[in-house]
Amino acid sequence: MQNHARFHGTVNPHKPASSKAFRRFHDENHPHSSTKTQRFDLDGNGELDLREWELARSQARREVARIHSEQCRQADLNTLRQPEDGRLYLISGLPPDKLSRRYRWWSIAHLVMFFCALSGMAIALKSAT
Repeated sequence: MQNHARFHGTVNPHKPASSKAFRRFHDENHPHSSTKTQRFDLDGNGELDLREWELARSQARREVARIHSEQCRQADLNTLRQPEDGRLYLISGLPPDKLSRRYRWWSIAHLVMFFCALSGMAIALKSAT
């Protein structure tokens, strides 16, 4: 059976800060960006030396760790949606063949009960007249 569920927005608190978040922070604070260079350019020469670059990297790590810890504090949100192509939407812990066998027996049992009840009503009506 294929898994048709779609999960969104989960964060694993045991996984290190995501490289995507680090990359986004890096792109926003890249040394070739003039406004970001000014942010970390301590000596004001317009370029980042090794010490300033390490300061920027450590700031990026702290920022990514902060974002990651905020995400970990938020409740996980897992969503399931009905398949858009009209496939059966049934959530069960049983394998499909066992589930179909179970429903088949339930439907047979209910049909038998229905016809027994119908027979009982017919007998009751016949004896009442």
